Amino acid sequence: MVPCKEDPYCLDKENIAHLFFNCSSASLLWRIIYITFGLSRPNSVNHLFGSWLRGLTKSHKNLVYTGIAALCWAIWRSRNDTVFQKTKNQTSLQILFSATYLTRAWAILHKEDREAIAAACRMLEMVAMDFYATNGWMFSNRLGL
Repeated sequence: MVPCKEDPYCLDKENIAHLFFNCSSASLLWRIIYITFGLSRPNSVNHLFGSWLRGLTKSHKNLVYTGIAALCWAIWRSRNDTVFQKTKNQTSLQILFSATYLTRAWAILHKEDREAIAAACRMLEMVAMDFYATNGWMFSNRLGL
């Protein structure tokens, strides 16, 4: 295990649970997901794929897992860019927008639910923008660089 690369102030050892659930960047993303959809942060990978979505129908679980897979992929890509390409750390908002972009691209696999996925992505982006604006992020700031 190596020290966390996502947050230079984080002294925790980097592992799967830390990267996807406990790192400050991931924690903020899960907080925004909770505010938007009422889905609490999973405790572990086992919890994520085990009892985390208990009570949802199979079709709803499939939709949620599409978005969560995109979120994990966006986190992973951001981490790899930081570690291997020596790029600047992405903000949580940049990672979230990357995840919603991927989710929309993967929505083609859900023929009857494409509009619901697009609406969920828009809602998540709006809540995230509102969350950042409420906590001091200026809309004149750019998401890209």
